[in-house]
Amino acid sequence: MDTNLARIKKMSSLLSIIIIIVISALTLAILVQGFAIWGLRLDSAGIITMAFGSLEIPKSVMEVIRTGIDLPLTELKIEFFTNMVKQSLMIGMLVLSHRISRDFNRSHTPFSSLQTKRLQNIALLMLIYGIV
Repeated sequence: MDTNLARIKKMSSLLSIIIIIVISALTLAILVQGFAIWGLRLDSAGIITMAFGSLEIPKSVMEVIRTGIDLPLTELKIEFFTNMVKQSLMIGMLVLSHRISRDFNRSHTPFSSLQTKRLQNIALLMLIYGIV
Protein backbone atom coordinates (compact mmCIF):
# COMPACT_ATOMS: atom_id res chain seq x y z
CA MET A 1 0.00 0.00 0.00
CA ASP A 2 2.84 2.38 0.80
CA THR A 3 4.44 1.82 -2.60
CA ASN A 4 1.18 2.72 -4.32
CA LEU A 5 0.85 5.88 -2.21
CA ALA A 6 4.45 6.83 -2.98
CA ARG A 7 3.84 6.22 -6.68
CA ILE A 8 0.70 8.37 -6.60
CA LYS A 9 2.56 11.15 -4.80
CA LYS A 10 5.36 10.99 -7.38
CA MET A 11 2.86 11.20 -10.24
CA SER A 12 1.10 14.05 -8.45
CA SER A 13 4.31 16.07 -8.23
CA LEU A 14 5.04 15.34 -11.91
CA LEU A 15 1.51 16.44 -12.82
CA SER A 16 2.00 19.61 -10.80
CA ILE A 17 5.17 20.45 -12.76
CA ILE A 18 3.45 19.78 -16.10
CA ILE A 19 0.53 22.01 -15.11
CA ILE A 20 2.93 24.86 -14.24
CA ILE A 21 4.54 24.51 -17.68
CA VAL A 22 1.14 24.63 -19.42
CA ILE A 23 0.10 27.67 -17.35
CA SER A 24 3.31 29.44 -18.41
CA ALA A 25 2.68 28.58 -22.07
CA LEU A 26 -0.90 29.89 -21.93
CA THR A 27 0.24 33.10 -20.26
CA LEU A 28 2.89 33.54 -22.94
CA ALA A 29 0.26 32.92 -25.65
CA ILE A 30 -1.95 35.66 -24.20
CA LEU A 31 0.97 38.09 -24.20
CA VAL A 32 1.98 37.22 -27.78
CA GLN A 33 -1.58 37.59 -29.04
CA GLY A 34 -1.92 40.93 -27.29
CA PHE A 35 1.30 42.18 -28.81
CA ALA A 36 0.27 40.99 -32.27
CA ILE A 37 -3.09 42.75 -32.13
CA TRP A 38 -1.57 45.89 -30.61
CA GLY A 39 1.27 46.14 -33.09
CA LEU A 40 -0.12 44.90 -36.39
CA ARG A 41 -1.58 47.33 -38.89
CA LEU A 42 -2.05 46.09 -42.44
CA ASP A 43 -2.90 48.66 -45.08
CA SER A 44 -4.06 48.19 -48.67
CA ALA A 45 -0.68 49.02 -50.18
CA GLY A 46 0.83 45.85 -48.75
CA ILE A 47 2.83 47.41 -45.96
CA ILE A 48 2.66 45.93 -42.49
CA THR A 49 3.20 48.68 -39.98
CA MET A 50 4.31 47.61 -36.53
CA ALA A 51 4.70 49.80 -33.49
CA PHE A 52 8.46 49.79 -34.00
CA GLY A 53 8.73 50.06 -37.80
CA SER A 54 7.29 48.90 -41.09
CA LEU A 55 7.85 46.00 -43.46
CA GLU A 56 6.96 45.98 -47.15
CA ILE A 57 5.47 42.76 -48.48
CA PRO A 58 5.56 41.63 -52.14
CA LYS A 59 2.21 41.58 -53.95
CA SER A 60 2.14 37.77 -54.36
CA VAL A 61 2.59 37.20 -50.65
CA MET A 62 0.06 39.94 -49.92
CA GLU A 63 -2.76 37.90 -51.49
CA VAL A 64 -1.97 34.95 -49.22
CA ILE A 65 -1.93 37.21 -46.15
CA ARG A 66 -5.22 38.85 -47.10
CA THR A 67 -6.98 35.47 -47.21
CA GLY A 68 -5.70 34.74 -43.71
CA ILE A 69 -6.40 38.20 -42.28
CA ASP A 70 -9.77 39.02 -43.72
CA LEU A 71 -11.23 40.61 -40.61
CA PRO A 72 -11.17 44.30 -39.74
CA LEU A 73 -9.08 45.34 -36.77
CA THR A 74 -12.11 45.72 -34.47
CA GLU A 75 -13.20 42.15 -35.13
CA LEU A 76 -9.65 40.97 -34.50
CA LYS A 77 -9.69 42.79 -31.17
CA ILE A 78 -13.02 41.19 -30.24
CA GLU A 79 -11.68 37.77 -31.21
CA PHE A 80 -8.53 38.42 -29.18
CA PHE A 81 -10.57 39.47 -26.16
CA THR A 82 -12.69 36.31 -26.41
CA ASN A 83 -9.57 34.16 -26.71
CA MET A 84 -8.00 35.98 -23.78
CA VAL A 85 -11.06 35.31 -21.60
CA LYS A 86 -11.07 31.64 -22.61
CA GLN A 87 -7.37 31.26 -21.93
CA SER A 88 -7.72 33.05 -18.58
CA LEU A 89 -10.50 30.64 -17.59
CA MET A 90 -8.29 27.75 -18.64
CA ILE A 91 -5.45 29.16 -16.54
CA GLY A 92 -7.85 29.39 -13.57
CA MET A 93 -8.84 25.73 -14.01
CA LEU A 94 -5.20 24.70 -14.26
CA VAL A 95 -4.22 26.69 -11.17
CA LEU A 96 -6.96 24.97 -9.16
CA SER A 97 -5.92 21.54 -10.43
CA HIS A 98 -2.29 22.40 -9.59
CA ARG A 99 -3.36 23.20 -6.04
CA ILE A 100 -5.26 19.91 -5.82
CA SER A 101 -2.24 17.89 -6.94
CA ARG A 102 0.12 19.90 -4.72
CA ASP A 103 -2.10 19.36 -1.66
CA PHE A 104 -2.36 15.67 -2.41
CA ASN A 105 1.42 15.57 -2.55
CA ARG A 106 1.45 17.07 0.97
CA SER A 107 -0.54 14.09 2.33
CA HIS A 108 -4.03 15.52 2.10
CA THR A 109 -6.79 13.30 0.94
CA PRO A 110 -8.01 13.87 -2.60
CA PHE A 111 -11.65 14.31 -1.57
CA SER A 112 -11.43 16.58 1.47
CA SER A 113 -13.85 19.49 1.73
CA LEU A 114 -11.20 21.88 0.38
CA GLN A 115 -10.56 19.69 -2.66
CA THR A 116 -14.27 19.23 -3.41
CA LYS A 117 -14.71 23.00 -3.21
CA ARG A 118 -11.88 23.40 -5.72
CA LEU A 119 -13.47 20.78 -7.99
CA GLN A 120 -16.75 22.72 -7.81
CA ASN A 121 -14.89 25.89 -8.81
CA ILE A 122 -13.29 24.03 -11.73
CA ALA A 123 -16.74 22.85 -12.82
CA LEU A 124 -18.06 26.43 -12.62
CA LEU A 125 -15.13 27.70 -14.70
CA MET A 126 -15.76 24.93 -17.24
CA LEU A 127 -19.41 26.01 -17.47
CA ILE A 128 -18.40 29.64 -18.09
CA TYR A 129 -15.79 28.47 -20.62
CA GLY A 130 -18.47 26.52 -22.47
CA ILE A 131 -20.73 29.57 -22.61
CA VAL A 132 -17.96 31.89 -23.87
